[in-house]
Parts: sequence; C-alpha cells; structure tokens
Amino acid sequence: VRTQSAIPALDFMAMNEKNKYLADKKVRQAIAMAVDRDRIVQQAVAGLAVPGKGSFGNGFPWAYDESVSYDKLYPMDPGKAKQMLADAGVPEGTTLRLTYYAQNAKFSAAAEIIKDNLKQVGIDVTLQPMETAVFKENVYAKRDFDLAIQSFTSSGDPAIGYHRLYVSNEGTDPNVNATGYSNPKVDELLTKAGEVSDQDKRSDYYYQAQQILNEDLPTLILFDEQQADAYSKRLSGLYAGQNPDDQWGKVSIAQK
Repeated sequence: VRTQSAIPALDFMAMNEKNKYLADKKVRQAIAMAVDRDRIVQQAVAGLAVPGKGSFGNGFPWAYDESVSYDKLYPMDPGKAKQMLADAGVPEGTTLRLTYYAQNAKFSAAAEIIKDNLKQVGIDVTLQPMETAVFKENVYAKRDFDLAIQSFTSSGDPAIGYHRLYVSNEGTDPNVNATGYSNPKVDELLTKAGEVSDQDKRSDYYYQAQQILNEDLPTLILFDEQQADAYSKRLSGLYAGQNPDDQWGKVSIAQK
C-alpha cells in the first residue's frame, strides 16, 4: 500500500548562489526545466514518491498553491532550457559539481539522472559523493559546492521542517539554508506562518511565499517521499522509522 507519509519529507537539490551562474534565477529556472523529476521518481525510488510540485511540496495540501506549481512554471523542456542558459551567458560545457551522501542509494541514482539531464542542455556535471560528515562540512560550514542533494522531513509541520530551506542564514549551522538565498519578504511571510494557528491565515502566508520562492527557485524540490505499508505475518525486519523506504533491504519473508 502506497500512502503519503504521515510526516511529509522532501528530497531536493540546493543551488549555491556563490556560483556566478547559479546566482542568476534564470539559470536556476532553466535547470528546473531540464531535470526530469518524473524519471527520478520512477528510476531512483521505484515510483515511491510524487514528483516535486513546488517549494513546499504537496505533503500539506492546505499549504500547496497549485496555481504556481512546477508543472505549470517548469514543464520538462530541454530545448527551452538550453536556450535560457545561452541567453543567461552560460557557456556550453560549463561544469557544475553535484554533491550528495555517498551511502544514500536514491541520491546516487538521482545524481546520475541529473547528470544526464544537464548534459543534454550543455552543462557537464561532476558527481561528488561524500560521507555525511564531509558533506555537512563542505555544504554548510564551507559553502563549497554548486549543487547538493539532500532530504528534509517536515517534523509534522512545515514551520518546523521546511522553513530552514529558505530562511536567510549567515551562519554555518548544519541543515539550514546553505544556498546564500536571502529574501526579506520570504523571511517575513514564513515568520508569520509560524506564528499563527489559524490554518486559513497560514495558507495565505504560504501561498504568498510560494509565489516568490517558485520563481526565485533557490532550491529545486525533486520529489515528495511516500511510504509503503506492508502487512503479513510472514514478514520480518520491517523498519518502523521515519523513512521506512530506506530500509527494505533488511526485510525478509518466510517461506510457507
């Protein structure tokens, strides 16, 4: 049984604005039109996900603004993406580094697909798998990366889990926006969304934030995770954790 995770989680690709090309939102938008999120879902996670819909995914339906979804803004279009890159002054053959956790199989598979996608629009991707401690040092402490794949859970509420993707961050705290993106209006809207309890008011703040974030695109959401529920007395090794889909290699089934 496939279901939306009780604690929604996003897998995403952060784009470092210290890179002179990635500092241009038109380049980030072109990358969004080149990355095949459907293919990533099918091949990297065996269909157990929903392709990225926007800056907060769609795990919280009340906070998801379909009018500015990725499907509408950035449909898969390598030809248009390549032209946008040329118009933005990105030379053919420009190299970008793509960093991710070496031990995470879905990130490794997604990275290979992204490398292939961007090759089609004239960007050469160098894959940089790293152990967790090295990844966090390079991405968060040193800000020494171009593209980086990671996942964040929502911890049950977007204010707890997802705000850290976009809030202005001058520090080097692990797992807090390392892209260099800073927008005072977004900070204001996310602060208000985290301070009120009325869901309609919160929705309005998130809708306004998405209008900005889905255009600025500091981070590309690759997919919303789903979970698989299995029921059988013959199964053993099931992992009752936050990301059970990562643990299927430990599951076994007894013969009748």
